[in-house]
Amino acid sequence: VSGGEDKVVIVWDLKTGRQRGQMRQHTSAVLCMVTDGLRYVYTGGGDYELCKWSVDSLQCEGVMRKHRSPILCMCLGCDDGYVITGSKDRDAYIW
Repeated sequence: VSGGEDKVVIVWDLKTGRQRGQMRQHTSAVLCMVTDGLRYVYTGGGDYELCKWSVDSLQCEGVMRKHRSPILCMCLGCDDGYVITGSKDRDAYIW
């Protein structure tokens, strides 16, 4: 999975090296992401949003907004039950 300045999250097939699909929701650059393996990808962006994506359907399943500046980092909790985000606003949130 990759994302960047073009606001698009791309899922790649590692065996063929080809795109499996593109996901669009962010209105600004995708700045960070984390995946739980094969089910979900979480992305944070310059639009202050955390998006939850289904790798199977290539659809956004949720958008969380609480930060007041770009989300710069994120990680999964120990049991994959939550995501922690940090942003330029110096706040960290557990989702």
